[in-house]
Amino acid sequence: MIRFREFALCFIFLTNCSSTNEDEQTDFQTLMGLSASIIRGPSPAVTVDTRKIITREIIDTANVPLLFVEKEDGTNGTLGLFPDSGPIESWFGADGTIVTLSGGRIVASRGMGEDLMGSKRFETPVSHQYSNKMRYLTKDNQLEDHNFMCTVSENTDFVTIDVFDKKYSVRHSVESCVSRKATIENIFWRDTLGNMIASHQFHGDKIGMLLIMRLN
Repeated sequence: MIRFREFALCFIFLTNCSSTNEDEQTDFQTLMGLSASIIRGPSPAVTVDTRKIITREIIDTANVPLLFVEKEDGTNGTLGLFPDSGPIESWFGADGTIVTLSGGRIVASRGMGEDLMGSKRFETPVSHQYSNKMRYLTKDNQLEDHNFMCTVSENTDFVTIDVFDKKYSVRHSVESCVSRKATIENIFWRDTLGNMIASHQFHGDKIGMLLIMRLN
């Protein structure tokens, strides 16, 4: 297999990378195709709907972890996982977009506009209640904090969801958060091992909600 760091550089900068290994070329071309969509969507003329491109067969033969992200306006894309990410995962797109997840929750982003610079959770004395501090970079390059008070309700029943023609048995939880400016509701679907398979969660005032699905 091609070294992932070299692969990532080729992928991000859209350069032509040569390889003597046919499998390496296939992996590169596959991920390039999967990430043709542009999360930022600066020009509608070049935006591609990933849902119309990728199939379960393509996903299963990609040989790299893939994440699907879709904004409220339908703009979507597929991101690849940075190597050695550990429990805090950084996922990158062909346009330079980066989405960082911790336990499946979005904790930072880059390249999406008015980015989430960081997110930190604080426990409170009240059972099943906590605060979530989200820090943003505004369009005039100022840092702005949004403080939410949150509670979570868990559903113990398992349901079946479909992620690009693959079925998962999951339980879902609903996180309700309130701030001085907004009331939001995040939904998370986890499999039998507790892994986050899909979520619908708040990014910020500009982006709104994001649909996030782990494809493989």
